[in-house]
Amino acid sequence: MGTLRRLPQPQRTVRWCVERQVGGFQGRPNKDEDTCYSFWIGGSLALLGAATLLQRAALSAFCLSCQFAHPTFGGIAKHPDTRPDLLHTHYALCGLSLAGAAGLAPLEPRLGVTARAAARARGCEAEGECQTCEEETTVWDGSLREPG
Repeated sequence: MGTLRRLPQPQRTVRWCVERQVGGFQGRPNKDEDTCYSFWIGGSLALLGAATLLQRAALSAFCLSCQFAHPTFGGIAKHPDTRPDLLHTHYALCGLSLAGAAGLAPLEPRLGVTARAAARARGCEAEGECQTCEEETTVWDGSLREPG
């Protein structure tokens, strides 16, 4: 924490993250999309101040296509038509929050918890009340051009 502003070429990182979205996000080029990257890459874009580049509807559709309904248990899986697990359920819900899905609280992408929980953990009474909660975001200049 506290080193994001030292990233030498944030636009390159933003470009790489944007290129990973093929509906959901891939962890690496030419790999299948995976719900956990909804948080890992979606959260990275949010931290870089580039959350507006998320294709929110496509991300939501992918995560929801991995939802598993069963009479005794449910959750969200890594890929469609596979069994859910707690890790992928958590990160898919984080990604859905980043995508602005109805009914989900705003996410604190640095911690992977709700903004309310992060504020309470920091000793703030309410979200946005603590100045240190707002200290490090937006290092991207809005361009996907190569530096130089």
